[in-house]
Order: sequence, then C-alpha cells, then structure tokens
Amino acid sequence: MLGVLVPVLIGFEFENEHLQVIKKYLTIGMGSVVAVSAAVEEFFHYGERWNHYRRTVESLKTQGWQYSQLSGEYNAYPTHSQAFSSFAQTIEELIQRDVEVYVTQLSKPEDKVAPTEETEET
Repeated sequence: MLGVLVPVLIGFEFENEHLQVIKKYLTIGMGSVVAVSAAVEEFFHYGERWNHYRRTVESLKTQGWQYSQLSGEYNAYPTHSQAFSSFAQTIEELIQRDVEVYVTQLSKPEDKVAPTEETEET
C-alpha cells in the first residue's frame, strides 16, 4: 500500500511551503519503509514460508477432520481406534514432507554469482 502512495505524493505540489516540506519528508520516510520492507522480505522469504506453512496446516486440518468424522480415507474404519494407526502414519508423512520441503527449498541459501576470474599480471 505504501509503495503506491509514494509516487502519488511525489506528484502532488502544494503552494504552501510548509506542506511541501512535510510532503518531502513523508515521501522520503514512506519510500524508506517500502525499501526496507522489500529487503527484509527478500532476505527472509516470509511469503514463501507462509505459503508453505499454510499448505501444511490445511493438510493437517483436513486429515484431522476426516479422522474425527471417519470420512475420506478413514471411511473404511468402523472406529477411531482402528483408524488411528492410519491417521498417525498419514500425519507423520505430512510432517516429514513439510520438513523435507523446508530443508531442501526454503532454507537453502540464495544462488551466489560465481566469482570472476582475475586476470594475471605479467
């Protein structure tokens, strides 16, 4: 939202000198907040992590509801105690998949640019 307001503020011109000074500092401050926010997001990948965790949470919730209602893949079991082994195995698989994705994709360092070869001086 702030990223949209910065160009709008830049486009406004006020006749009042005091308002021009306020606009100048407000624009600088908002632009700085946008730049820092973008840098933090790029560094920590909060968006990617949130999407990953959200998918995992929804999968766990779905399994929990299916187990509690003995529906879906637990439909064949007459009681919760008989379905529990299958439920526990499915939950463990979801958690293992979550950890694997985190370790292999979300926590890997950014690809670094290969260093250029220095020319030898003769």
